[in-house]
Amino acid sequence: MAILMETTCPQRPAACSPDETEALEAARSSFDVLKGEITAGGVPLSADSLRESKLDEIAAQAVVHNWIRAAEADCSRTIRVCYLGRLWLLSEADQAARTLPACRLDDSAEGPCWTDKRAMIRDIDRQVAPLKHRLLDDESWPVSDVWGVSASTAAWLLVQHSDAEPDFQQTALSKLLQAETLPRDERRHAAYLMDRVAVAANEPQWFGTQGACRGSTWEALPVRDPEGLEGRRGRLALGTMTDYARTAASICTN
Repeated sequence: MAILMETTCPQRPAACSPDETEALEAARSSFDVLKGEITAGGVPLSADSLRESKLDEIAAQAVVHNWIRAAEADCSRTIRVCYLGRLWLLSEADQAARTLPACRLDDSAEGPCWTDKRAMIRDIDRQVAPLKHRLLDDESWPVSDVWGVSASTAAWLLVQHSDAEPDFQQTALSKLLQAETLPRDERRHAAYLMDRVAVAANEPQWFGTQGACRGSTWEALPVRDPEGLEGRRGRLALGTMTDYARTAASICTN
């Protein structure tokens, strides 16, 4: 519901068409009923709530699979509620796959926790792949000033994690950069995706967003034109590399 409410129509009701107004009211009503039923049943509604639920691995995967099945409903962008709902469900499934189970970095890479995590990511990515293509293989990118920040971020996360499909990442990046006016959030998304694509091609990155843990510290992978790095980051409000590396290091100690 949050991803829907960020769009132009509910924020400016006068901009809603009669069909959109009716769809929005129906969505609100259905959401309230669904939320009540799910909350009463203790079923998590997001990757964060799923992680906090402490469900065992089998039960957690069953919840994620239900999200994916719900996202299989066929609809076009002209049906805003349906399109946004599917995008949200797929992004939550993507996030859940990468946060469950919670493994420690000092766990053996070949131990049961990381082995199970990699298997879950592969399984969820396989199921999400055809659905995300149906949503994002479009002529334009779902920019935030039309679809809302949550929708644009969800789309970006799905692409950012598509490392097994470099051509899909490159195509999405091209669409993102073709937008006539790129809002600030999308400019940051483009920076992360440019770096991801470059690193995948064994090339230096532009903004220093991709790196690896070296013990308890995080280090950026090679960057082109290092002297201009802070300036490029500053123009996109990405913060300094020192602050970014300090924040990124949190993943190296969990």
